Amino acid sequence: GRILGWSDAWFAGFPAFYFYFPLPSLVIVALDLVLPYGVAFKMVTVAGLVATPISSYALARSMTLSRITSATAAVGGGVFVLFENYTIYGGNAPSTLAGEFAFSWSFALGLWYLSLLIRSVHDEPRLIWAAGFVLGLTALSHIITTIVFVLGSLAVMAWKRAAPKVMATWVVGFAVSGFWAIPLLMRIGFTADMAWSPLRAWDEIFPTEIWLMGAAVAVGGGWLMFKTSRVGPLFLMAVTPLIYFWLPTLAADLEIFDGTWKLWNGRLLPFWFYGVAFCAGVGVAVTARALARRIPTTLSVWSGALWFFLLAGISTILIPAFPGTGWWALGLAGAGATWLIGATSATLAQHGKAGTALSAGVVLAALTGTSIALVRDVQGVPLMISSAILVASVAWLAASFMSRPRLESMASVGFVAAMTFLVIALAGVSFIPSWASWNFTGYEGKSDYAEYASLMETLDSLPPGRVQWEANKDLDRYGTPMALMLTGYWSEAHPSMEGLFFESSLTTPFHFLNAGELSRNPSNPIPGLNYHTFDFDRGIAHMKKYGVTYYVSFTPDATASAHNHILLTEVASSPPFTIFTFPESNIVEVAQFQPSVYERDPGDDTFHEIALGWYDDLEMLDFWLTDDGPESWPRIQTLEEVPAVAIPIESSGGVSSVVVDNGTISFHTKALGVPHLVKISYFPNWEADGALGPYRTSPSLMVVVPTSENVTMTFARQWPELLGNTLSVLALFGLGADATIRGVRRRRTALE
Repeated sequence: GRILGWSDAWFAGFPAFYFYFPLPSLVIVALDLVLPYGVAFKMVTVAGLVATPISSYALARSMTLSRITSATAAVGGGVFVLFENYTIYGGNAPSTLAGEFAFSWSFALGLWYLSLLIRSVHDEPRLIWAAGFVLGLTALSHIITTIVFVLGSLAVMAWKRAAPKVMATWVVGFAVSGFWAIPLLMRIGFTADMAWSPLRAWDEIFPTEIWLMGAAVAVGGGWLMFKTSRVGPLFLMAVTPLIYFWLPTLAADLEIFDGTWKLWNGRLLPFWFYGVAFCAGVGVAVTARALARRIPTTLSVWSGALWFFLLAGISTILIPAFPGTGWWALGLAGAGATWLIGATSATLAQHGKAGTALSAGVVLAALTGTSIALVRDVQGVPLMISSAILVASVAWLAASFMSRPRLESMASVGFVAAMTFLVIALAGVSFIPSWASWNFTGYEGKSDYAEYASLMETLDSLPPGRVQWEANKDLDRYGTPMALMLTGYWSEAHPSMEGLFFESSLTTPFHFLNAGELSRNPSNPIPGLNYHTFDFDRGIAHMKKYGVTYYVSFTPDATASAHNHILLTEVASSPPFTIFTFPESNIVEVAQFQPSVYERDPGDDTFHEIALGWYDDLEMLDFWLTDDGPESWPRIQTLEEVPAVAIPIESSGGVSSVVVDNGTISFHTKALGVPHLVKISYFPNWEADGALGPYRTSPSLMVVVPTSENVTMTFARQWPELLGNTLSVLALFGLGADATIRGVRRRRTALE
């Protein structure tokens, strides 16, 4: 029943969903009640991408743009989703395929929040609560997007009598997300620092896609500026990344800061790219409307057919070089014929009922043939083109029966322009289809799945224990280079040292140091660490510190080195993998020396920084360093002092009955009053019964001092969780009360 809790699955334990975003995962859990887990997961991962054009339409309509212009702006939102110039910042399809699906959720929700906020200020005050609720959902999906959308809402505050309403949505949104937001704010100092290096190149801001849309962006942006004052939030969101992009570099050049910030400047760029795509969509609509006023009505209605025939001709020319375009050409020709027949029948029948039925029948029949022709090649762009043609044709069918000829003309030209914009964008799509296919066929769909499954079955047959595996990019053949992080999924008793939520655990930087020492070609993703690549002596010493039981080699070099090491023993083989066991290392260990407490003066290294130095010196590993402890423990300010003050401890007692479960640790000890190292990642929510502590200790673990033979440690709710839960309950109560009151008022009005 706890959304925020503790998991032992990765990184020697990590706080689950304290620093990552719970809403999309909770929706997966909800859908999993009625759908297979894999299907629920896939649906949720793409939902944000699908919703972005819809939210774009809502935002455009809130700016009082016409339906035609808003629809084309929504196409701009779809074009943004298809951008391939970046693959990790968030919001587009490649980033989502790389794992940033929570970002795309938050992006779509944030656009919806702005549309509700604008409407509540200008047109519908009753939407204040709804806007605040959606802002809360935005925060529960991603915090970076929430920051930018809140900045965008500052533009609304400049409007007359809008400031109280904007701040009301902030309060409601914060309260709705309070159960997660308050623990995040109170515990943010316990995240792992990935030390991102800032982007510096101009082409990061102005990739090819931006230059290709330059003219449309200029038209759309200029028109919006003079058309409506409601465009302020969009413009502010789009410009903020351009300003922030240079701040880390400027701060480093001025020696104000070293340039490595928590908020990576690349993470804001999606808002700039989205603003450009949105404005380009508006520019296409504005240009199309201007043309429609100068084109005869009948010609404009038939212009869609001419467009599809033109595309079919181009595709036919390409058949010798690209045989697959033959079906594409046939499909496009069918779409043109559909449009032509429908337009002709509608014109002849003059919108009569018989003409409507005839047109609808012909269009549906032709669309069926068109879709079959296109879907014959189900891989890649043709399938997406087929979907786009179906949607556009149905939309045209609705538009062609409007009663006003001029609006009909403008709608037809508008749809042709939007289709042109979309098809050009689709033509630039190169790797998204293959990447999507690779991701969504799953582990079981890979040609080497048998090897992967065999390894997991072999591990599952071994006694419980943590697993360290050799990092290597060639593991991608099993689905991802990180495929082995799911050892704990396939075999719950064998958690992986590496996991997905990098920034959740204080252990993460130390794990990557360990992975480097036990891998021939490690990723070494955190800059600035002192990596020692392929050094088994160091790796084994560090694995002992983290209580690791198994090492899985992948490359022949690593397997040979492990075989040759005196402290490693092969216990199983599952080609191409070999499983070795380390010397026995208990999860709870009794101290040999009195720990030292690091007392930091202002300007000194943080505990994390000095722990990295401590970890780099293998001779220090038995001299534990803590950030707090009893007054009897010596205090030090430099690592050089540690060996001198480390007093040996004589103890004949041992530890037994160690039980580790998600959120609880228990053990029996005879060494009362002697410090015990608990090889679980530190987090301030851990509380001990029967012991003093826990105290954060180097490298990222915990020390307790037993006062009873039976010690139990629990990952407990503390005041941030309790306060956050209370706020969220009050917010939901307020939303329910508001909805109830408004419903009662509507019923009374209806009765009167």
